[in-house]
Parts: sequence; structure tokens; C-alpha cells
Amino acid sequence: MSMPSKTISCTQCDFKINSMSVCGAHYYLTPKEEEVFINSRTGWCFHCKSIRNIESVAKMGEIEQSIIKLSKEVLPHIKHVIQWLRDWQYRENFQELSKLHTQLEILKQREGKEVCLNCGKAQFQLFSAKQVAALFKDEQYEVAHPGCKNSGLLVNEDFLRLNMGFSPIYHDLNGQIIEDS
Repeated sequence: MSMPSKTISCTQCDFKINSMSVCGAHYYLTPKEEEVFINSRTGWCFHCKSIRNIESVAKMGEIEQSIIKLSKEVLPHIKHVIQWLRDWQYRENFQELSKLHTQLEILKQREGKEVCLNCGKAQFQLFSAKQVAALFKDEQYEVAHPGCKNSGLLVNEDFLRLNMGFSPIYHDLNGQIIEDS
């Protein structure tokens, strides 16, 4: 896949990073080897001293609504077991419902314990939607560099269009990277 990239740098220090450093999908890997997608937001990690993906558990309400909606589709049909076993849509909905329950349970455990998805530390500052747009989409908005001792601003400039794919990154249920995944 070909994607545009940007170089993000500070106006007052030597900080520089490629925007592609925050690309890629993150998943929790449960003890049952289930992959559960991790929602993330962009922020500044004070431990990594860089822009990173930060674990986000703010979507619990959306997941609960999805469970309610999907339950209304799946549960009335469970009494029709033979039909359900033959119909791939019912099986798929039931599997999705199970996956949503697993995701919700993980998020309930993780709420208030969010970490940087690179180093697993909890010392971070989330960027607002306006700041993310300024860093990655050329929106006009000043973004203070959280790690700069000289009160610099983060700015971007177009870099190369990169042709690459991203491997998923797996985390345990504490948000720590599983090294051999």
C-alpha cells in the first residue's frame, strides 16, 4: 500500500520523526489466543520522548451499544438452532457478539490504566483532534512540543510516498508488547 508520509520536527530542538511511526494496528492477545483490536489515540510519550500511539478505552459506550444491537439480531434466533447452524450470518453475528463481550471486559479492566503502546509506560500527554490534524494533515494549528526545553513548536513537511505494509503488534492484557508475536 502506498501512503504519503511527513517529517514532523521541532522548531527549537533537534527532534524529528516520520509520521509512519504511529501507523499499524495494535491488538490485545487474550489467554485463549483471541485477537482484540486496541483503540488508540496519538500523543506524546515522555518516556519514549516521541509521538506515539496511546491506548484508548474511551469507546466502552459504543461497544455496549453494539452488543445491545447485535443481541437483538442474534438472541431471538438461537431457539432455531438448526437454521442458525446452517446460516453463516447468524454464526458470524454470534461470533462478533462474543468478540465484543471480550473487548468490553478488557476495556473495563484497562480503564484508567492506559499506556503508551510502544513502551508500556503511563507518562504521556494526548494530542487533541486539532493537534493531530495539524501534525498529519497540514491543518493550520500550533502544536507545542511537549518534550522541548526551548518551548518549540511541532511542524510537518511532506516526505516520501512510502509503499509498505504493517504487521500487527500484539499486547498482553496489561498493554505491554508481546515481543515474539
